[in-house]
Amino acid sequence: MLVKVAPVGERVVEVNTVNGETIADVLAIAGVEINGRKILLDNKDADETTKITRDGSVVVLAQKMKGGR
Repeated sequence: MLVKVAPVGERVVEVNTVNGETIADVLAIAGVEINGRKILLDNKDADETTKITRDGSVVVLAQKMKGGR
């Protein structure tokens, strides 16, 4: 399966992986660290333990938004 890792503001990395690997596995292969960022898998909230089961999935890492003033 081909998965894209897209940290906001950084280069997109394509990773070949097998069905069922976790986001943590894919990030390790891509050499990308979470660094406290929010994780999205195909535009849905996810975490490091979320399994990737769809070819062409996109993992996005974005800075967490802070509310208030």
